[in-house]
Amino acid sequence: MCTNIVVFDKTVCFNSQKSQVSCEVPNSLRVYQRYLTMSEIFDAYCDDLKFLATDLKNNLEVLRSGENFDSARKTIQAVLDQSNDLVKQVEVEVRGHSSQERRVLTEKLKVYKDEFFQLKQEFDSVVFQSQKSQLVGKSGEDRGRMLETNEK
Repeated sequence: MCTNIVVFDKTVCFNSQKSQVSCEVPNSLRVYQRYLTMSEIFDAYCDDLKFLATDLKNNLEVLRSGENFDSARKTIQAVLDQSNDLVKQVEVEVRGHSSQERRVLTEKLKVYKDEFFQLKQEFDSVVFQSQKSQLVGKSGEDRGRMLETNEK
């Protein structure tokens, strides 16, 4: 079934295979269609990437503090997955630009990729240190007991 909604100046038309409906749109609900340029779309993606990077940094601080470690870890993993998906979308968007613009946008994208790569490494490091401290123990007493047991 094919459905089209067409917005005119004051009228909305709903077209389907079986019927056509028109109605008056109040001034408060009028929608104006505006197409975004490719650079505006790229800038919007960049804003989203900046927001995700800031969110990751804030969540890494929570993770380092040790409070709500599991929920912070899950949140960070979800944000990292979301950022990877967004980077892939931006890569597709960059392909649609001319070759000259593509070079500039690719350089900008590389900066974001590098930042997310560093944040991912930092996340992995914090998780590794936490797992290591849980395994070995946070105090030297546990290590001392393990060494004494191994010496016997």
